[in-house]
Amino acid sequence: MEDPNIYANLKALIALQHQASGWQVLGALALAGCGILAYRAIVSWWHNHYRREALRRLSVLQAHSDSQLLDVVAMLPFYMKTTALHAFPRTDVASLSGDNWLTFLYLHYSGPSFAYGPGQKLLSVAYLPRERWMLSEGECEALINMSRLWIARHTVGPND
Repeated sequence: MEDPNIYANLKALIALQHQASGWQVLGALALAGCGILAYRAIVSWWHNHYRREALRRLSVLQAHSDSQLLDVVAMLPFYMKTTALHAFPRTDVASLSGDNWLTFLYLHYSGPSFAYGPGQKLLSVAYLPRERWMLSEGECEALINMSRLWIARHTVGPND
């Protein structure tokens, strides 16, 4: 047998919803806030597509290089410059080389500096033949990891 009080309580709740317009305003504001947050998340996701693409290509290269770290390291200058060209004005990036390039990388990243340690080897990789790189396996891995971190975390603007 059904309890008639259940329907009476339900009718009372429904009646209260129409009397309390403040809840409708609060609901509309919450919905608008969620919409704004969703829009900002989609815009951020879209603007960072170039990062995901560079990291994906680097991962594919690593997977298909049959553990030849030097083959992966050889492509790092290309991926780093391509990423920078997507993120920054071409006039600011295209002509950078040598220490100016390493300084640029440092200024747009809060991680380990490319001007010291394994990061400095990026210049050797970019400008010297492979035989003259003199990179150990550990330096290759460190350079790959530093490059991955720069691609993923470099800052483009004040809101980035």
